[in-house]
Amino acid sequence: MIIHLFIKSLGRAYVVYLILFCVPIYAQNCDPLEKELKSHVKFLSSDALRGRMTGGIEEALVNTYLETAFSDNKERTICEISYRTSYQGKLLKSTMSTCFQNKKQVNTVLVGAHVDHIGMGGELSKSIGKSEVHNGADDNASGVAMVIELQKYFSKVNLPFNVLFVAYTGHEIGTKGSEYLAKHWKKKWGNCIAVINFDMIGRLEDSTSSLFVSSNNPDFFQLASSNMHLVFDDGERLNSLDTRHFVHLPCITFSTGIHNDYHKVSDDEDAILYAGMCQQFKLYQTMIANLAMKEQKK
Repeated sequence: MIIHLFIKSLGRAYVVYLILFCVPIYAQNCDPLEKELKSHVKFLSSDALRGRMTGGIEEALVNTYLETAFSDNKERTICEISYRTSYQGKLLKSTMSTCFQNKKQVNTVLVGAHVDHIGMGGELSKSIGKSEVHNGADDNASGVAMVIELQKYFSKVNLPFNVLFVAYTGHEIGTKGSEYLAKHWKKKWGNCIAVINFDMIGRLEDSTSSLFVSSNNPDFFQLASSNMHLVFDDGERLNSLDTRHFVHLPCITFSTGIHNDYHKVSDDEDAILYAGMCQQFKLYQTMIANLAMKEQKK
């Protein structure tokens, strides 16, 4: 009882203490995290998945992998969300995976990244005349890998809000998955208070490289980094990504930028810079801790 009262009296400081000190932190030793991130990206960008086209037969393999990756979280509810859409005159049925961490709270933070890519290329490819597998390692296996690892980490932390982790489909054909999610937000997920998005985060070379940040409310996220070069824009980029359907809420998205392999057959796993992804993980870990501080203070 005495311990309980002591913990309660610490308030928001205690929340941050738990997040940053009481849970094993990858930041102290990046090797395990780097191996996990690489494992996710290698699978998601493998030739066997044939470019992860929305509604393709390989989509089921992607969702099976994601469900397995999410399955170590005892408090989670894994759910597949299916919807119908069309592309190039064809009707498509797509299924995307979500993982809801129920912290028994009223409010919820949405953390997502699109998992689909452009399949064999077609009109979306910048590799002109090449009908080959476009693996999309950076776009956006890198973002999904980060979602998986953040989900693992925060499954061990008592947060003052729930977290819904999502691997959107339909991004490359018009952000169809995130649109469907926004229109069919489930009551059991609680009140969404913020949206975090990752899109192409696998090319951060070192601390002098730029991490591009777009937000409609950067002060809300209290983002700060003493060892990373953060470049903020005016938030307009949110309107072209999966965040476009949530801009009535505080949103933030991260990217290491467009490169010469964008939408080409050369966007492969061997170009991913995992040390830079580990560095970003620490930033996102602290950002969510800051959101916890803000929520605990209410």
